[in-house]
Amino acid sequence: MKHGEGKEEARDLYCYQGATFEEIAERTGRSEKTIRSWASSENWKQTRDEVVSSHATTREKLHTLINKVTDRMIRDCDGETDLSPQSLHALTNLVSAVKNLYTYESKAKSEEPAVPEEQVSPEDLAKRVKEIMGA
Repeated sequence: MKHGEGKEEARDLYCYQGATFEEIAERTGRSEKTIRSWASSENWKQTRDEVVSSHATTREKLHTLINKVTDRMIRDCDGETDLSPQSLHALTNLVSAVKNLYTYESKAKSEEPAVPEEQVSPEDLAKRVKEIMGA
């Protein structure tokens, strides 16, 4: 393996996907010692901490906006004013954004390396189909 090969992938896995050194070593084919060395020399921990903080800040901001929009909608209802379509649209978009953010974050944390599918010959496939169909 060439010197530095897999470093960018390892950095992405550590900083943006929250993978452990052991997981990164397994996925990149590099030793855990090499991954730790890269992480230390390029201060990946700081980048990872900034990414985590940024995600938390984004979540907080989205929740704050949702609170403000819903507070405005409640005031409108209390004042017997019709809810504006714009407020309803904004609330729907904000809730969707929060859901997408949480989905993205949970997917990034649980992302596993792709397992290659086993190669099946046409004969084996035909045999399996016959078994399933009861033929």
